[in-house]
Amino acid sequence: MSVTITERRAATRSAGPLAVMVGPMGAGKTTVGRKIAERLDVPFLDADEFIEDITQFSIPDVLETYGEPHFRSVEASSIAHLLSAFNGVLALGGGAITTASTRELLRNHVVVRLEVDKEHIGDRIGGAEGRPLLAGDDATEKWIAVTAARQEAFAAVTAWDVDTNGVLPSEIADALAEKLVAHHGLDPEVLAVGSAVPGTSAVIRVSGERSTYDVELGRGILGRVAVVLPDRAERALIVHEPGTAGVASSIAEVVADAGRSVRLLEVPAGEDAKTAAALSECWEELGAEGLTRSDVIIGVGGGAVTDLAGFAVATWQRGIELVLVPTTVMGVVDASVGGKTSINTGAGKNLAGAFYPPRAVVADLDLLTALPEAEVASGLAEVVKAGLISDTRILEIIEADPARVLDTTTTEFAEVVERAVRVKADVVGQDPRESGLREFLNYGHTLGHAIERHEG
Repeated sequence: MSVTITERRAATRSAGPLAVMVGPMGAGKTTVGRKIAERLDVPFLDADEFIEDITQFSIPDVLETYGEPHFRSVEASSIAHLLSAFNGVLALGGGAITTASTRELLRNHVVVRLEVDKEHIGDRIGGAEGRPLLAGDDATEKWIAVTAARQEAFAAVTAWDVDTNGVLPSEIADALAEKLVAHHGLDPEVLAVGSAVPGTSAVIRVSGERSTYDVELGRGILGRVAVVLPDRAERALIVHEPGTAGVASSIAEVVADAGRSVRLLEVPAGEDAKTAAALSECWEELGAEGLTRSDVIIGVGGGAVTDLAGFAVATWQRGIELVLVPTTVMGVVDASVGGKTSINTGAGKNLAGAFYPPRAVVADLDLLTALPEAEVASGLAEVVKAGLISDTRILEIIEADPARVLDTTTTEFAEVVERAVRVKADVVGQDPRESGLREFLNYGHTLGHAIERHEG
């Protein structure tokens, strides 16, 4: 879908951010801003996060403890500093433009307003968690009232308006990055597809309101597992299935070389791993090895194993660190991206679980080269689904040469997998807790689970 960018006034910049993202709550300022910064290879900063860092309070706590006037004063002084000292992409809170001094300063910058209508906002804001101004019942109605009251202030500062309705954040970021390159006279080469991490073909950021992590996708990158571990982690438990014992041992070597104590735990293959018994075994091993909240579990295997490892992490000491290394196509494009963890019960599949995003995902495509063709084809069903949801280029590549796509060593396979991960990352970034939009990702799943249950 094309992105509509409307110029409202001449946009100038003598210093400071390349772009300042504004808009109502839930418009996607942080998500889109991060993606623009990635494309331009510049830093990104959320002004609210900056304020939380300097005050050591969350925004809701500042508002509750000191009141909105005090918060707006701190916000205005922080933004004034950032507009002169920060040179990347800056995102402002929804109410920042209500302060007159901030509006005056913004007139000298490229201010990009993201717009979203009331028919789409419900899926984005879910409830009012983390949004004090929307607390209580009827969050959408409150959003409508707050946004209407701020329209004049938005109009006073906006240089470019962007309609976000029905458009993925990655598409918006692509269009804005290209426009910013032209506007600022930047080198167009900065937009070339690539990664800043040696040995990878792509680093795909999954951004949510409360968590951000990277999916590193490439070939020969298994050693990246040791790099993405938390600095304070002293112990690592590698949870793997029988068929990935060799991969798990290789990971154990690089983790041990990085100075961590490592243990391996083999769990049953496939859906047999997603049981209360297997989960209990993980807990017992975590306890025996003395893993604390600063330590890490590394899940190695297909979607069932990464689901189990994720649920064990979410429930051990109320949450420790998690790194995922998927070894199936389905695991790469679906199970490892999104933070959904679960086990099965007698009542059905995936009924006991939690939303718990990983610290990082390392998806080495070389691990997929030995998979049977039938298993590759099964995983590619998720890739096709991503194409149907929002990226028709996936379907074009598959239709042009299906045999090349089935070959896990080809560039065609790598491209459709990367595109599918980007689609899921975009959707998850907008709806991390499955409150609305993420239902698109269940396309075909409900019927599939029903057939599985009927067949036993």
